[in-house]
Amino acid sequence: MFFYRYQRYFSLAILLVFPCWSPAGSSAPIVIKLGSLAPTGTPWHRVLEELDAEWREITDGLVQLRIYPGGVLGDEAEVVTKMRLGQIQAAGLTSKGLGDIDKGIWGLSLPLVIRTDEQLRWLHSHIKDELDRRYLEAGFVVVNWMHLGWVHWFSTEPIRTPSDLKQHRIFNWAGSANTERLWKEEGFQAVSLSVLDVLAGLQTGLIDALAVIPMTAAAYQWFGITNQMSDLRWANLTGAVIITRETWDRIPHKYYQPMLAASALLARELQAAVISLDKDAITAMQGYGLEVVPVTPEEYQQWEHTIGTLRHRLRGTLVDTTMYDLVMGLLEEMPAELQAENPGL
Repeated sequence: MFFYRYQRYFSLAILLVFPCWSPAGSSAPIVIKLGSLAPTGTPWHRVLEELDAEWREITDGLVQLRIYPGGVLGDEAEVVTKMRLGQIQAAGLTSKGLGDIDKGIWGLSLPLVIRTDEQLRWLHSHIKDELDRRYLEAGFVVVNWMHLGWVHWFSTEPIRTPSDLKQHRIFNWAGSANTERLWKEEGFQAVSLSVLDVLAGLQTGLIDALAVIPMTAAAYQWFGITNQMSDLRWANLTGAVIITRETWDRIPHKYYQPMLAASALLARELQAAVISLDKDAITAMQGYGLEVVPVTPEEYQQWEHTIGTLRHRLRGTLVDTTMYDLVMGLLEEMPAELQAENPGL
């Protein structure tokens, strides 16, 4: 009798001391810390929130995302470092952060190379497997790929030609020494800053021009100072959600396919909305003084000439030689119906 009474008291004590204890066979939640520059409430942030909800439902609460938006964990270089150190396990990155892991991603963002959504989809479909393989070898699983928008020049004075751009102090991502050097060697004034310091740089006049997508200019309110936007599509901005391979391997394999399918669907939905979202952002900024600067066909030819002479220097610097050659070779094979002149907006 004493033994059973003691056993009952011991069991009660265990429950009081370890209220979250569960029988053998159950699993504690896999909490994945995810860093992102996406400001709270933006479409990119909402996609991450929806991804968290989808994964929780698919895994019955086993996999949970803890999202840190708005650069609270630092810029993308810092976020990548934190992943490598195991301080966080995932990130929503743009071409910059992805390029810090593997330069091949810049093959999708070469200036004035890809000009339409159709061209981008075609090219990405041909290099996606290679990109996935590279990130996996680097220790990361790509959860989804996203086209975040088309990059335009925002500046304090109108930019119509390369000569106009040379009159400006342009933002260059901190940590991108090669691109800063190339800019300067071509006669441009590049200033390297963390993206988190861009607003201060604009306010102090340290920089007065930057190449970003319209939604970013609107979300961070940079257009309040750089209120001249060129309608020239400078480049594509690619994004992806990645997770460390170590963390991914902790997730039961039975969840891989539905988790990736849900991620891909959310990315496609955002992709479909990007064009209208950018146009809505431009319209909204125009209501607050933004002016869209048209580029004529003659002026566009000046851009083609200037960037054409610079482009080959990006091989082995901005983009690794293997990916650069692959992209350029694929562009030569692109179906004729996909070829297009600069579409502007």
